[in-house]
Amino acid sequence: MKRKSLVMVRWLDSNMSASWKHAEDLDKPEGVVCHTAGWIVKENRHAITIAGSVAGDPAQSSCRMTIPRENIRKILRFPKGETR
Repeated sequence: MKRKSLVMVRWLDSNMSASWKHAEDLDKPEGVVCHTAGWIVKENRHAITIAGSVAGDPAQSSCRMTIPRENIRKILRFPKGETR
C-alpha cells in the first residue's frame, strides 16, 4: 500500500445551541476546538481530507472527514510508515 501521512489535526468547529435564551443570557460567541486523527487521503490549498481507516490496493478509505484549511489551527504529522 502506498504510504500515507498519519496526522492529528487541531481545528475550529462551529458551536450551536437549540434552546431559547434572552440576548443577555447568551454565552460568549466562540467556536469549539476539536482534535481529529487519521490518514491524509486528499489535500489541496482549500481543504484536507483525513480517513479514520485505510486498506487495500489500490488504497481504499472509510470514515472520511474534510476540514477547510481556514479552520485548521495545527497539523501534527507522524513519521510515515508501511501499513500492513
